[in-house]
Amino acid sequence: MKALLVPTCILLLFSACKKEQIVINEVPELSAPKVRSCYSNSPSDSVYYEYYTDGNQKKVTVPNGSYLVTTYAPGFATEYNYSPLGILLRSNVISLNISGLVDTLGGGFEHYVFVHEYNTDNKLVKMKYLQLPGATQYEIFFFYDNGNLVKDSMSSFGVFNSKREYEYYLDKISTLELNPNFGMAYLPTMSKNCKKRTVSTDNLGNISISEYSYEFDSMGRVSKLFLNTPSSTGTLYYSYY
Repeated sequence: MKALLVPTCILLLFSACKKEQIVINEVPELSAPKVRSCYSNSPSDSVYYEYYTDGNQKKVTVPNGSYLVTTYAPGFATEYNYSPLGILLRSNVISLNISGLVDTLGGGFEHYVFVHEYNTDNKLVKMKYLQLPGATQYEIFFFYDNGNLVKDSMSSFGVFNSKREYEYYLDKISTLELNPNFGMAYLPTMSKNCKKRTVSTDNLGNISISEYSYEFDSMGRVSKLFLNTPSSTGTLYYSYY
């Protein structure tokens, strides 16, 4: 669910190991900080990000050498997943609305489609997960305050499933948003501040808490993200262009 990705590191989606340095051939527009790399355990496990000159994400290379290339056209963005040998594994077409934000996400998801709905401020307020030819599997609703996502709530077939509530460091500006800091301009910006805590509640009333803290470089960009979740603890390290 791309629209739900928490802006930490796409490293969390991949695994394996690649130690060669990635050569960056284009310099992105720096109106917002652009993440160059991210790793959790060792620099040799880094995920590298490349951008077009307009700042849109161009390529993501993961530790085993697999990579994702994104191209853009009016009304569409297309993702291409390649093996370390450059063999195309799959592609996915993202349909964009008039504001250039993701409308429907499907294709590479076979018989499933994600439909996104926005308010007049282009904030994502609802996402529906459809199993073709059209049955709604679940819906996620998003709520905001002071420029930050403060709650999302999911229902399955109309029945409450789970919710997450978020707290923020209101004095700390996030530089880890998928849009703009990872160049994914077709995704809505969810929050402006650094996340402090997530409180998750499932349909049985069980509560789990995740906490986050940060270090910043001399330019005020997040250089380290410290995670403390029910399943794991760790640190993510970031570099920028």
